[in-house]
Amino acid sequence: MRKVFSVFSCLMVYTGLSLGQGKLQHSVYFDTDQSVLRADQARLLNAWLDSVLINNIHSVEITGHTDSDADSLYNIRLSDNRCKTVTNQLLAKGFSPDLLHVSYHGENYPIAANNNSSGKQQNRRVDIVIHYKAILVSTEIEPVVIDTCEGIDTTLIFEDGTRMVFNKCEYSELKECLEIKLWNDIREAQRDGVSMRDDDGNQLVSNGMFSITLKSKCKNIECFKNKVKVLIPLNPINYCDYCMNNQRLYIMNSAGQWVLDESRVLEIVEIDSVKYIQVEVQCPGKVNFDCKLPEGVKLKFKVPDDYVIQSLQLVNVCPRAIISFNDKRKPDSRVANVPCWDNWLVYTTILTPAGDTIVIDGVPLEKAGNNKIICSKCAKDKSVKSERVLGIFPSGKRAHYRKYKLSKKYLSAL
Repeated sequence: MRKVFSVFSCLMVYTGLSLGQGKLQHSVYFDTDQSVLRADQARLLNAWLDSVLINNIHSVEITGHTDSDADSLYNIRLSDNRCKTVTNQLLAKGFSPDLLHVSYHGENYPIAANNNSSGKQQNRRVDIVIHYKAILVSTEIEPVVIDTCEGIDTTLIFEDGTRMVFNKCEYSELKECLEIKLWNDIREAQRDGVSMRDDDGNQLVSNGMFSITLKSKCKNIECFKNKVKVLIPLNPINYCDYCMNNQRLYIMNSAGQWVLDESRVLEIVEIDSVKYIQVEVQCPGKVNFDCKLPEGVKLKFKVPDDYVIQSLQLVNVCPRAIISFNDKRKPDSRVANVPCWDNWLVYTTILTPAGDTIVIDGVPLEKAGNNKIICSKCAKDKSVKSERVLGIFPSGKRAHYRKYKLSKKYLSAL
């Protein structure tokens, strides 16, 4: 799923800013002839809903679909029941029923062929589209001495709740040149060439990335003299904010690497019962509220011997993290350390012996083919200090290892 986040309203003066679609999308998939959520789909849906801010939503579209098995009238009823299942999940998360618009179409709008199991799975789904309404931000302006702009601010509010506060005079002067981008989708950031590693090569968990720059046509104009106050909303779901207690500020250097900036103090502020991380940043620049990815267990991803893994990533939306498997010593396998979190999604490109390309795009890790797992869980270290080898040496930590093997049968069905 691709999500785009950008400015959509600010004091009715947003000329020069790139506007996005103002919506979020997610799809929920079902088993054959079922309207009950599978365990993996329930976890993914809950994680996605936990990451969505339900303030300022204009409407939510819930659209149900089926594959072409069974007769068309039966499939209409089945798609209706699937919509009801998803609707109940949204209501349980606090969505207002007045915002929900439900439609169901049975087998009438497939997005893939219904002549194979992979295509049928894509068609057995409910699509959720959240539309946001524009926000008009009002600021009280105090009496001002002529030719001064002290104490007067322009505030921009973004779809995810992020706020940026600019000096009004500077903003009015440069708004046509201003270019702001938020990367709440880390795969979108990656497509834009934004790294998720620091200057020491450590992979990062992101709680918010953004850039404030001037457009190329304005390269000879000086950026803001006053610092920009940025407020990033903290997710109320604790497990989504892995960095909650060790949040750090990273600034991108000229080499495109995130460098820890210890000179600026992060504050926690509260506005209308919402908590934000607040910091002042200089324009131009790229900023990341991050922390280092925790240690994980060794995970091996393998395909048949005559296949080649061209690229492989695991992505988690809650917390936001991306792991790239770069070990290319063996063309049919990749290895990386992966934190013991739920809801990892697989994105991989595989080359077949015939030269065809297979793309797996956002499949839950536990559903990635015929996965054979050695050590079934990301278990915590269970060794104790009293355990000894030969009665003398401490036993140390137990190794944990996971192996996911995609079978030829699974790959040929894609």
